[in-house]
Formats: sequence, structure tokens, C-alpha cells
Amino acid sequence: MDAQIRRRALESEDEIAVVCGDARLTRCELESRVARLATRIAQSESALIGLFAERSLEMVIGLLAILRAGRGLVPLDPDFPPARLASNIEQSELSLLLT
Repeated sequence: MDAQIRRRALESEDEIAVVCGDARLTRCELESRVARLATRIAQSESALIGLFAERSLEMVIGLLAILRAGRGLVPLDPDFPPARLASNIEQSELSLLLT
């Protein structure tokens, strides 16, 4: 799937890829932001990456970047009770959390 995103970004740079409310990203913008974040994630030693985000463009970017970097995703819903979030973070032994 990641190769398809990259290929489509090159084929149709100005086409809208993601819409969230009034915010939009073109395929080129999405590819650029995912690549930049994936590079930073890949530099870490973390096997599992926590993603603490509401539904947003940033959540999509974080999800795709984690997968591109070859890491495991631990989704953390901001609506969960704090005790549950703390337990999930502790049990998965996260050393990197995207917010």
C-alpha cells in the first residue's frame, strides 16, 4: 500500500488525498509529511510506537509514517480514561509516543 501512495503522489501531485473537516492535503503534501516523519521514526530504536491523536490529518500522517517506518502501532484514543491510557502505555512498554 505504501508504494501505491508514493506512486500516486508522483502521478498526481495536486490531487486531494485526505480531507478532515476544512483541512485538506494534496497527495504531494501527504507524501512529503509522511516521508519526513517516517524517517524520524526509523531513527528510533522503538519497535512499537504509540499514536495519541483525535481523528485529524495528523493522525493519518502518523499512522502512515509508523507503518512506513516498519514499526508496530499502538493506537491510543484520547477519549479513553487516563488510567486505561497509562495502563496501555505501560503494558506495551512504549518509548516513543506521537501526539
